[in-house]
Amino acid sequence: MNVDAWLDWVSQHPELAGWIVCFVAFAESLIVLGLAVPGWAFLVGVGVLIGQGHLPFLPMTIFAFAGAVVGEFAGYWLGWHYRTQIRSWSWIKKHQAVMSRAEVFFARHGIASVALGRFFGPVRAFIPLIAGVAGMRPGVFMLVNIGSALVWAPAYLLPGVVAGAAIDLSQREVMLLGLTGLSIFSLVWLLSHAVIRYRRQHTKRELWKMIVESTILLCAIAWLLFGPWFPALRALWQLLQKVW
Repeated sequence: MNVDAWLDWVSQHPELAGWIVCFVAFAESLIVLGLAVPGWAFLVGVGVLIGQGHLPFLPMTIFAFAGAVVGEFAGYWLGWHYRTQIRSWSWIKKHQAVMSRAEVFFARHGIASVALGRFFGPVRAFIPLIAGVAGMRPGVFMLVNIGSALVWAPAYLLPGVVAGAAIDLSQREVMLLGLTGLSIFSLVWLLSHAVIRYRRQHTKRELWKMIVESTILLCAIAWLLFGPWFPALRALWQLLQKVW
């Protein structure tokens, strides 16, 4: 998949952009195509087009959400209906290493793996299949599938939206925004790992570590949002309001 060519085509045919976004999100979520389609790169590129004012944010987010939900449900359906045959499929045998990693991930995180798996590269397309093979109830799967897609769709588009909108900002403001974004991402990553550690061990020590790290996270984000670079965030927010 030539991402640049697709993005050029989308910019020239904005009336069909939503359907292309939907297809890419669907393909990236489907086990057969998920490893071959660099959907994250395409969606970030679409976000840049949104930030530059070429495409609307909300419709693109809805199309990405719909494609992701349907794609993951398709993988789950395959696992549910062909659970006794899947391991004999040649395509699965060809990617047995990724399949094994996904099985370990699912065994470790259970239901949460359906949500977490969306953000973990190659194993992402295999998690719904494994959930189906494991017999996860359809209602539970769809609840987590829809809930996580509501986060995933804007999360994949927003970095590009910010980058596209930031073109009109000064170099200093761009650097400050980049530092702010990197700091927030790092702090959220730290908290997520603290939660995972607590879920595994359930000790008072891990609980207190999680509370302390959560407090540091909240204070740091508040300082980042209202600290010396607040004017840069305000300028970016004004640009994003025009896009949305």
